[in-house]
Amino acid sequence: MSNKEKFSLETAAYRCYKRYHDNFFVKSNLSAFLSEVRNFVGGRQYTFQLLDGEPKPTFNITREYVEKVTAKLLETKHSVGFIADMADESLREIDNFYDYQMKEINDSYITQQIAKQGIIDGVAVAITSFDNDTLGTASLYRGFLKRQVLLFENTFWENPYCEDEQDQQYWGYFFPMDIKSIKELCEDHLTDEEKEEFIIPDEFYNLSETDQTKVRNDIDNEVANVYVRFFRVDGEVFFELATKYVDLYEVPHSLNPKTNQAIMKKLKQDLEKRMQNDEEDVNKKVIDYATDGAKYLLFTRAEKTSAAEHAKEKSKFWRYPVSIFRPYPIVGSILGESGASQIIANQKIINYTFLLIILIMQSHAMPKILAKEEALRGQEYDNSPNQILIDYTPVTSGVQWGITRLSSGDAVNSNLIEIGQKIIGLTRNINGFDDLISNASKDLSGYAYQQLVQQANLTLQQPQKRLWKYIKENARTDLLYFKHYIDKAKYFTRMSNSDVEANENYRLMAQNMITADKVEGVEPTTVLPETRQNVSKDIDNSYFDNDFNVIVDVEQGIAGSEISESQHYKEVFQYIASGNIDVDKIKLWVMNDPAFSTKTKQRLMKSFEVLENSQLQIKNQEIAELQKIIQTLMNNIKSMENNVSLLKTRDQAREKAMKQQMELNKAAVEAFAQGSGQIMSESEVKAQNAKGISGGKFDTNP
Repeated sequence: MSNKEKFSLETAAYRCYKRYHDNFFVKSNLSAFLSEVRNFVGGRQYTFQLLDGEPKPTFNITREYVEKVTAKLLETKHSVGFIADMADESLREIDNFYDYQMKEINDSYITQQIAKQGIIDGVAVAITSFDNDTLGTASLYRGFLKRQVLLFENTFWENPYCEDEQDQQYWGYFFPMDIKSIKELCEDHLTDEEKEEFIIPDEFYNLSETDQTKVRNDIDNEVANVYVRFFRVDGEVFFELATKYVDLYEVPHSLNPKTNQAIMKKLKQDLEKRMQNDEEDVNKKVIDYATDGAKYLLFTRAEKTSAAEHAKEKSKFWRYPVSIFRPYPIVGSILGESGASQIIANQKIINYTFLLIILIMQSHAMPKILAKEEALRGQEYDNSPNQILIDYTPVTSGVQWGITRLSSGDAVNSNLIEIGQKIIGLTRNINGFDDLISNASKDLSGYAYQQLVQQANLTLQQPQKRLWKYIKENARTDLLYFKHYIDKAKYFTRMSNSDVEANENYRLMAQNMITADKVEGVEPTTVLPETRQNVSKDIDNSYFDNDFNVIVDVEQGIAGSEISESQHYKEVFQYIASGNIDVDKIKLWVMNDPAFSTKTKQRLMKSFEVLENSQLQIKNQEIAELQKIIQTLMNNIKSMENNVSLLKTRDQAREKAMKQQMELNKAAVEAFAQGSGQIMSESEVKAQNAKGISGGKFDTNP
């Protein structure tokens, strides 16, 4: 097979890489630019040739800039929160599950690498995969998430002038791998002979026949590039693996493991048909699958959709598993401005300034030696302290020496040192990485210092927001992996010390109410379990079957903000303990206090609900007791009213009876007196009158 025939076997993935590499990467001189910036950060800053023995002073403010700016971008704590469009409450379980998984894959370290790489190169790329060899949460599929940082020069893009990585028609990256491992990775659609023939180094056919034979003799230990390319078909993301000459997969694989295999086989058949139709032109274009086009238009025609169509689209794995951080983006480019590159010009001046200073000092401390012929007679001058040399110069008229020092000129000008220091100071100040501590008062409070930090970092707020955007894009991709790869999983939550303290305070309050028998339906002997820092929980894929808005919550301030929040907790509990504030006012206070982060407020909501329910139970008990007292009083009042009515009736009856009796007695006496005419004594008459009976007579005569 001729070289031309062999080159005609170049894979679509390699052709896509080659098209980008030749038309953009090489012409933009990006490789030389990245190399220079990385050399300066690494301290390799003398690109010009120095004479033997010349010093190489390096005040590496380029690295200082990278390290300090990276630290400032990361020092403001962040957290990822999830809100479902159709849900009424925040998804706390997903928040906790996501926090746990990010700790499992050490995502904070990856984010640190991305931030640093972005400041150096101007663009940093991370890819998220579901790796079979990664040990993570037990789930439907073996393996778990794996996040890696890619060097930008190892990536390729369909349109490098498009800013959004998700709008690309395709994108990919490559990495070197030994050929033995590539053969193991290759599926069984190739015979062993075909693997031996075509899984070879990229430049194999450019070698001489002798060198090709040497490579063939030890082919398994050679290295070839593996090209990974992602593209979309009908909104679903597929990927393929290939070397320069061989597709390692028989058909592209979908990131959605539930995609029908027939779809992938049809893709391959369509590609082979187009390759046959364009056989004569195969070396002039990239023959590709029928992929979705790149998104170039700002506006498209509105189209109606149904709930079923929406659900179908939602079920697809539609995102490329890539996220890009560009601290200083370039409009109309996948690239960004390198922050470190802005320091290089000043770095060169600073290095040169101090090089001159040291050379002047060196010339004064170790000036050149003049020696007349035969003055040394084989002696070797090594400039060591207290070295003794004998001057063998013949003493003649007018010549008194044979060995002497050469004049070294003026000493170091102090202005030169001041200029170097001034350039360093201005570079630090203008580029936002000067030392805050040296400018701060020792008497500053924690809050005032926090505000000073925030003010000093104003120039980095926009790059920091772009870093949070990168984190948000990662979370959106991670959700798709969770949705498609996890059926049911167990995870652990670990509360911070301040959260443990908060929950423990609430527990003690609830325990006191139970012990005091103020919680209805709970025995006073009940003991609530102490708050644990690690808690095991379960989650299933129903949690991920929603439309999500992903928010990146930010805790403003310095790394000690958790301590600040803990101090605020104590203030809240003091008010609760004193009874001066109820739960509604506590909630209003905390939810509007900027000292508490949004994430912390979200975590406190459950505690607020517990506290609110406890206080409501107490109020209900107090109301019930008051109602019992009122009912008892009402019953007593009613009983008293009945007694008063009875007494009144009794008195009225008694009075009526007495009146009737008196009238009867009076009538009887009067009738008796009139009938008998009997004269009564004075005492008898008076007794009758006292009873109200009149008519009696008594004799007044002596």
